[in-house]
Amino acid sequence: MLGCAADVRFVFILRDPVERLWSGLKQHYRSATRTGQLDSADLIARFDSICRTPLDINFLRSDYRRTIQELEAAVPAARISYCFFETLLDPAQGQDARADLARFLDIPASALNAEQKVHATASTVPLPADSRSAARRALDPVYVALAEKFGDRIPTVWQM
Repeated sequence: MLGCAADVRFVFILRDPVERLWSGLKQHYRSATRTGQLDSADLIARFDSICRTPLDINFLRSDYRRTIQELEAAVPAARISYCFFETLLDPAQGQDARADLARFLDIPASALNAEQKVHATASTVPLPADSRSAARRALDPVYVALAEKFGDRIPTVWQM
């Protein structure tokens, strides 16, 4: 990707790792839950199983440590912008975050529309507290690494 153009830039948008894992799983199984092939209990059981399987592809997508390490090994730091999903959408901080991202991309800030939701899941299955806690424990090394790298830039809504 780095060789695609002279000035390729990379934007890595991070979401709370537990929320990212849950959202990704709901998205992956959205048609099965919509058609009744998979019920809420099955979805939660799959989530719990993934949290016990750190090499599962769904779990690895929330392992930002690995992704950041690989990205930074291949791409010069000046071409990478790290943003936080929750900050970009936050009514108070989002405008500044989107303006920073627009400057990085050299595009007008008006091009970044935070109002339009794309691929929003219709699933309203809540993640049980015990499943959320287990996922947070499983992802603890990711949270620790991100806290070290980003400090107070991490949104307060994250499960730090």
